[in-house]
Amino acid sequence: MIIPAPPHGFGWLGAASTGAIQTQITQVANQYGVPPALAIAVAQKESSLNPNATGSSGEEGLFQLMPATAAQLGVTDGYDPTQNINGGVAYLSQLYAQYGDWNTALLAYNAGPGNVAAGTVPASSYSYASSVMASAGMSPTQAALTPAAGTSDGSGDDSGDALAAATGVPTWAWLAGAAALAAVWAWS
Repeated sequence: MIIPAPPHGFGWLGAASTGAIQTQITQVANQYGVPPALAIAVAQKESSLNPNATGSSGEEGLFQLMPATAAQLGVTDGYDPTQNINGGVAYLSQLYAQYGDWNTALLAYNAGPGNVAAGTVPASSYSYASSVMASAGMSPTQAALTPAAGTSDGSGDDSGDALAAATGVPTWAWLAGAAALAAVWAWS
């Protein structure tokens, strides 16, 4: 649940400021190599493009950054739209660099990298990733990291070993995540 914070930054003027926010997100996304439509979709999903949004767990601003994450990204004021956009898009870029695909980056953005590593991503995060990808006009196949053939852990099934090696996420977690995501897509 998002609780409005006091006016700050652009002020929240609804449609009047939405265009300016989207323009700024697009500019920053281009600088970081993040698809602008994806960055806008994340901010839309997180805060409805409200720079004054506060989440029930303390998330702040357009990209709903947790204060500790914001601090790691150099954001000193989570409600300042410019800082929040720079921090949120930089974080998306870092997650993409870490995981190699946008779907997993979105899972980590929503559930946290620790949950991705542990294979404990909740179903709601799969729904989140699917929704953001759809809003950005991206299909799951555009975001997938394809494992390289010819690697094996001795199990006789090398279909996910390269993916696990590339991301540090165990093969079973990828398979469980793919099954959960397929179930979400079936219900969409």
